[in-house]
Amino acid sequence: MVLIYQTRTIFTGVDGAPYFNNLYFRDRAVEDPFIGAQAATVAFWTSISASMSNNCAIQVQPDITVLEDDTGEIQGSVAIPSAAFGGGQSGNKLPPATQLFANLKTGVYVGGRQIQGRIFVPALTVDSSNQGQPTASAVLGLQNACDTFEVGASPDVQLVVWRRPRPGTLLDPLPRAGLAADVNAAIASSKFAVLRSRRD
Repeated sequence: MVLIYQTRTIFTGVDGAPYFNNLYFRDRAVEDPFIGAQAATVAFWTSISASMSNNCAIQVQPDITVLEDDTGEIQGSVAIPSAAFGGGQSGNKLPPATQLFANLKTGVYVGGRQIQGRIFVPALTVDSSNQGQPTASAVLGLQNACDTFEVGASPDVQLVVWRRPRPGTLLDPLPRAGLAADVNAAIASSKFAVLRSRRD
């Protein structure tokens, strides 16, 4: 069992809002992982906010939820100062379904499949698009933001992908424990994600 720390960021002020992002961290044997998790989250979204619409309000929420990775059981919540800022682009907005994304690789395999995740960046403008693909500067900006999760930039906490626990079912009667796997590479994609749930 590993304790993991969940941060939540909410995005408002643009079409398709609100958007939500949850990130999960484990501590690196430091005294206060709550501040570390909040700081790592703020550093990421501050870095990539330059590619987002200036109509978008970004707020990292003022509480950190503590969970057990294997059961998903909440162990508590700690209040911490929130952080609020906005995007930096003034161009016309892209469709809400069109977002930047980064792949989170762990190198941890269970049942022959790698535990991996993604981070999506909403509220984009035409400044980040060139002939239907992300501009090189937008991709670089996202990669730079991803690099804020590296050990040297975020020494207090480790970003993880959380594979949630799952109860047994009729088709698959064996329950599955949750697992937090360390992210060893966060890679910005050179293509847009198209989120079907955000299509109008």
